[in-house]
Amino acid sequence: DVINLPEIPTTGASGAAPIDERVAVPAIANVSMATAATEYNYPLPASTRRFFAKNRENGVIQISYSVGTSGTTFATIEPGGFYMEENINPSISLTLYFQSPSAAQLLEVISWA
Repeated sequence: DVINLPEIPTTGASGAAPIDERVAVPAIANVSMATAATEYNYPLPASTRRFFAKNRENGVIQISYSVGTSGTTFATIEPGGFYMEENINPSISLTLYFQSPSAAQLLEVISWA
């Protein structure tokens, strides 16, 4: 079943013009990490406004936004857990960097533009 929620009007910084917060059909990617302790990356599609990343396997996943930092400065996604970001500026390019101490892991990424 689909539940349709009413749209909530929002305004810009000046309070005058409404901002269109709707997003398009999501893009889905399944990114495998074959090798343990190896950084992988996933560039989010252009104009991404929000994303959801889920750990499908049984090892932890370490995620970051800068190359080379998924092993040092990261957020942890526990097995079966998820990480999400909203209100991303659609004019920037954003790449996710991630790794796991365990081999054969899979990160599901759903993004909306």
